[in-house]
Amino acid sequence: MVSKSQEEYLKTIYVLSRQSEAVRVTDIANKMNCSKPSVNKVLHSLKDNRTC
Repeated sequence: MVSKSQEEYLKTIYVLSRQSEAVRVTDIANKMNCSKPSVNKVLHSLKDNRTC
């Protein structure tokens, strides 16, 4: 199950991916006004929780 916070990260990744071919941690951090380590932490948690 994805948390509200993780959902916001996924939405941001989707929006950024529509604007550019590659989405970097820096892009996500800048868009969400958070730190790169925070983005990495969420991305790792999403990766660990994937079901496919």
